[in-house]
Amino acid sequence: DRRGWPPPGWFLLMCDVGQGDAIVIRAGEHAAVVVDAGPDPDAVKRCLDDAAIETVPAVVLTHFHADHVGGLESILSGHDVGAVFVTPIRDPPEEADGVDDVLSGHGLTATAITAGDVRIVAGMTWRALWPRRVIMSGSVPNNASIVLVVQVDGHVVLLSGDIEPEAQAAISTDLVAYRFDVVKVPHHGSRYQHPSLTTWARAPVALISVGEGNTYGHPSTDTIADWVSHGALVGRTDQGGDLAVVDEGSGLGVAARHGMLPSS
Repeated sequence: DRRGWPPPGWFLLMCDVGQGDAIVIRAGEHAAVVVDAGPDPDAVKRCLDDAAIETVPAVVLTHFHADHVGGLESILSGHDVGAVFVTPIRDPPEEADGVDDVLSGHGLTATAITAGDVRIVAGMTWRALWPRRVIMSGSVPNNASIVLVVQVDGHVVLLSGDIEPEAQAAISTDLVAYRFDVVKVPHHGSRYQHPSLTTWARAPVALISVGEGNTYGHPSTDTIADWVSHGALVGRTDQGGDLAVVDEGSGLGVAARHGMLPSS
């Protein structure tokens, strides 16, 4: 039973890939959509293997920083992958070229998606809220991240890549139209957050993918406190390892693989 992981009823996993992102959304028996690939092929492979994932109908790479695309090879080599989606903003260019090289080695090409893209993939629906344009202030690659609203098993999930305050503000009117169940806190919970984000994207569960002992100061204590003050249960991979969001019937639960319960 792979040591009881992931727990029954899971529909989303945030993989512990260190300082980076890899999110797994259940798409049926042994199938999942994967959003970002983490920095390390071994880490994302372990997460997918432990969840017994064989088929990946879609991979979404929110932007081209290495901590989001470095593990792509192991996803492609170990699974039946349907399609790969990327941001159209090829920055950093060398990382974007590297993704192309990995894909071509598997006979695949990426499809760029932008704001307004709506797809139904293996029973889940996603709508892209971003990118709509290039933002030259802040980090261009971070603010180029694909932002998805995913509806899966009756739950609404916001996957926000590494967007910074400028892009967060640009999608504020889109965010307030939803009632989110789960939010992936942007940019590893860094201090670069719009002060109104927790109001625009209020949710009972907020997850932070972040590496233990990273040198960036992620996550920010202020960012965590802001989510908690808005009623969110905050889970962190640096404390809990892999995180699973579970439908418990009466509501959502968050399980931490290494026993460190999320804070609220």
